Amino acid sequence: MTKSKSLCTWLEGQVGGKYVWGGKSPKDGGYDCSGLTKAAYKLVAIWIPDGSANQADPRRYLPHQDMRLIPVMTAHEGCLIFKKRWKIGPVFHVAIIVEGGNLIEARGKKWGVIKRFWSPKEWQLAGKIDCLY
Repeated sequence: MTKSKSLCTWLEGQVGGKYVWGGKSPKDGGYDCSGLTKAAYKLVAIWIPDGSANQADPRRYLPHQDMRLIPVMTAHEGCLIFKKRWKIGPVFHVAIIVEGGNLIEARGKKWGVIKRFWSPKEWQLAGKIDCLY
């Protein structure tokens, strides 16, 4: 099984979990968006920083784990996708694309961890970590 498949399989198992602001694991009672993405990548031995804005910044990654920003339209399974408050504003949310044109995200307290169809129109940035593939 590839790292991207392992990551996506693990994420599928988190659907239905609780959202907790600042949550990084079930020990915290649940995940927030960046806690979920960080835990998913950690499962496949890839370190990514805390916080969605930091996860969107290629300079925050370890030298041997490059993340590069790619056009949202080209994002695919295993890629991080990011939302900004405004087109030029700061990143405030992150999710991971899984197979079948879906994403998995820790959406908020009302929704928890969900799987849903994703549209490139609602996301402003995408990131690909090459050592995942």
